[in-house]
Amino acid sequence: MEAETGETILDAALRSGIEIEHACEKSCACTTCHCIVREGFDSLAESTEDEDDMLDKAWGLSPTAV
Repeated sequence: MEAETGETILDAALRSGIEIEHACEKSCACTTCHCIVREGFDSLAESTEDEDDMLDKAWGLSPTAV
């Protein structure tokens, strides 16, 4: 999957037809849409403090979780 500059990974996944849970409707209030980036992690913008706080609560984390 490829994403446009400035596009969220969730929006790119949905646009690409990937059905991914997003219980909070993209408001960064849960972790149901977190995913593991296998390629291209270095090209992503740095995560925000709010995103990091949410990821601290997520299951199945890895160093490339977003």
